[in-house]
Amino acid sequence: MTSQLTARDARIAMIEGMGAAVPAHIMREDRATTREQRYDFFDIAKAITDADGFVRDSPIVGRTGVFNYPQPDGTTRREYRPADEVFHVDALASLRGVPVTIGHAGRVTADANAHAIIGTVLTEGRRDGDNVVADIVIHTPKRMGALRDLSLGYRVDLDLTPGRTPDGQDYDAVQRNIRVNHLAVVEKGRAGNARVRLDAGAAADARRKMINAMHVESRNV
Repeated sequence: MTSQLTARDARIAMIEGMGAAVPAHIMREDRATTREQRYDFFDIAKAITDADGFVRDSPIVGRTGVFNYPQPDGTTRREYRPADEVFHVDALASLRGVPVTIGHAGRVTADANAHAIIGTVLTEGRRDGDNVVADIVIHTPKRMGALRDLSLGYRVDLDLTPGRTPDGQDYDAVQRNIRVNHLAVVEKGRAGNARVRLDAGAAADARRKMINAMHVESRNV
């Protein structure tokens, strides 16, 4: 219970720090289920450059499994992304049209963080084994530099019920109602199997440190 209260208080402090009123639903949130912002990391596939200089690819952008997320109190929470949530029709549909960004600047909207947009996810997600793939286009590939890994920024309802996966992995919570907000190009991905697949020659410059490539919790999304 202590870690849940700490995370909630941290979200409230963040919202108040931005000068915004804390929504009533956060103040009375159910301790068993919370709404969270998540950043998951993958890497990019065998991309092509079209006649206009745009980079097009169909990379892995998500997958099932248990992922570790640092908490405000210094602990780590193991969160399970089950197949029925990852491949739910609404979760897959939420990928279509979301922006591709440089790093995670926070929630992307028409009025916030549009400066980070470098491309678009063109299609809904589709299942490929334990992975989710989607078609993307990057309109300003020079802004990527040597960055190749991908990281989803998405919202979930976090079910704080612990358990064990069918293959024997323990978890502390389950991610439900996954809804994607953006797909970021980052320095190093979490899952290691989702990246933009450009040739090595395109990555000659040294990898730059990623700005704001962090795991953040936010109800203000």
